[in-house]
Amino acid sequence: MCITIEQRPGGESEDQATVWDCARTCSAWFASDAFAPGFWQGKRVLELGAVPGGLAVAKLGADVTLTELPELLPVLKKNVLLNELGDKCSVRALPWGEHTTPQVQEWFKEAPYDVVIAVECAYAVGVQDLLVRTMAAASGPQTLVVLGHEHRWKDVDAWLYDEIGKAFESVAIPRCQHPPQYRSESISIFSLTLKTNSSEEGNHGGCEDEQELEQQRMGPRDPFA
Repeated sequence: MCITIEQRPGGESEDQATVWDCARTCSAWFASDAFAPGFWQGKRVLELGAVPGGLAVAKLGADVTLTELPELLPVLKKNVLLNELGDKCSVRALPWGEHTTPQVQEWFKEAPYDVVIAVECAYAVGVQDLLVRTMAAASGPQTLVVLGHEHRWKDVDAWLYDEIGKAFESVAIPRCQHPPQYRSESISIFSLTLKTNSSEEGNHGGCEDEQELEQQRMGPRDPFA
């Protein structure tokens, strides 16, 4: 599978318009045999902070809503056209935490989604609360939430685990299951499931540290079947 991406380096939005290593890892993982044949066909997918992963699963048959900051929508729309995915992808503006505004609610009422993807989104402590709130609002008990994260700063990681634990149960995908060509000790992929007593506001609970998460394996519910 080949995906064409136009990046926009430079300027204030460089981080959001660049394809980072974790995005490559997750995109390859979505297309791997970690998922049952036909898993993505017809799935309703919301991607927060659009990276190649949303385009990848669209090519695999999913119906994807790609979201970004308003100023980045032109680049996102161009990438949809470059990959001839106009019939599988819609493009929406969604600043995290603004899912309750009237303009977003016009289309966000489609929640809960089958799958929510958030890759390279938790890069700063200041955005994590808003990110998790929006992830939770987009999810239901059966929603598979995939969080791809590259470890750069310990304080960011610590805050991230705490915020995730307020709303989600977390399982780390063992790195031996990551695509070999993109495997890295600095990159983690988490499978998240909304807690049964969770809401948009979340509840108070901790998330296991990274070492414990990396030792876990999928439980009885296999989200990739």
